[in-house]
Amino acid sequence: MTNKSIVTRLNHPQKQLKEHWLLFIALGIILLILGIVALATANILAKKLTILVGGIILVAGIIQGIYAWRVKQLLAILNAMLYFGIGIVLLVTPIQGAFTLMLLLAFFFALGGIFEIAMALNLRSVSNWTWLLASGIISVILCVVIFSTEIWLQPQAAPWFLGLFVGANLIPSGMAIIQLAISARKETEMT
Repeated sequence: MTNKSIVTRLNHPQKQLKEHWLLFIALGIILLILGIVALATANILAKKLTILVGGIILVAGIIQGIYAWRVKQLLAILNAMLYFGIGIVLLVTPIQGAFTLMLLLAFFFALGGIFEIAMALNLRSVSNWTWLLASGIISVILCVVIFSTEIWLQPQAAPWFLGLFVGANLIPSGMAIIQLAISARKETEMT
């Protein structure tokens, strides 16, 4: 594969969405399930939750990596690397204290949200691109909420908030990927 064809594929994620729509629906469903698991386990102790969240984010990073590899879009690749890296950090060196994890997640949500917003703007020609835009905006809002409320949280409430925020991040991401895949499938059927 030449450099020119790689760049062409990176700049045309719509083609990849149309060719692999079923894979993207499956990936979106997995992200939804991971988000629900994060919400359902929100009351686990902080250390266990840190390890669980790290595992969820790592798996989500692998899934985002599969998506990024298929779409061949630089921002999707960066987003997958972010998920994967944060997941590894949380698993290998569990963060001491929920406060540090909350700050790390705020950074993760901010960058991930910016990547999703940029990807959405790049996919404006695909119907339902606004789902990805909304997912990115939700991620940025979660970052703002973490920074604006962290000082008010009681230590015993932090684990619950961690699961809530991770679930609130993954569920819209999964929905966005599913909606983009459905749109791509409909466009494929029309042509």
